Amino acid sequence: METILTGESMKKALIVLCAMCFVYRIIGIGIVSASVISLTGYTSSQAENDIIGAPAKLPFTLTANFNNEPTLYAWDEVQSFILPNDLYVDCVTDPTSSWIGYNDSNYYIKAGTTVSSHYVQWDPLSSKMVMANINLDRDISCLITDRQTLFASDDRLGLPGIFYEDFVNRGIEENPDSTHVYGCGININFLTANPGDSIRIITAQETQPAPVPEPATIFLLGSGLIGLSGFIKRRLKNKLRTE
Repeated sequence: METILTGESMKKALIVLCAMCFVYRIIGIGIVSASVISLTGYTSSQAENDIIGAPAKLPFTLTANFNNEPTLYAWDEVQSFILPNDLYVDCVTDPTSSWIGYNDSNYYIKAGTTVSSHYVQWDPLSSKMVMANINLDRDISCLITDRQTLFASDDRLGLPGIFYEDFVNRGIEENPDSTHVYGCGININFLTANPGDSIRIITAQETQPAPVPEPATIFLLGSGLIGLSGFIKRRLKNKLRTE
């Protein structure tokens, strides 16, 4: 038994087809997800191990003396998050970026920017040094290295399941600690004991509005739908004549 498209079913099919084509054309989503892919370059380092991942099974509270072991940890936090308000940072790789602002001697990422976050922690029991390269699969945009800016960004960028405790000397010190960003990687040189050193790495891009379909695209889509409608109608007429 053959199925014949009625006028009503044909109308519904055309509406669905039109909607699918229109949505496919206009939707644009800014994806800025990134991952820590390797920890390398342990020159003159006293690290005994490195782990890509959080230092404990979720959920847990990250305290001042959480693990006290010579292991370098790096883990991914919130991904492709659109900032609802400005986010202050301590270091930017390109101050001229359209999504970077400057106010009262401080840089910030503008509200509406899509960001992803990554956390690095070095917390040995006694004074030890780590020199390493942390490599991501997307260019690094900003660093958060100070206690206050780390704490202010925890609620928005922290990995769900970790409660980041605010404690004295969180972050890094200007001397002897140092960082150097090179594209998708960052070189760290941390010398610390308790409570350790930690930084937040940010990858970001300006969130782009969904593109508006061009008149030519709309015209072609409409022409195709009209042609399809005419073709189906002719098929129906021929079908009825032969019956």
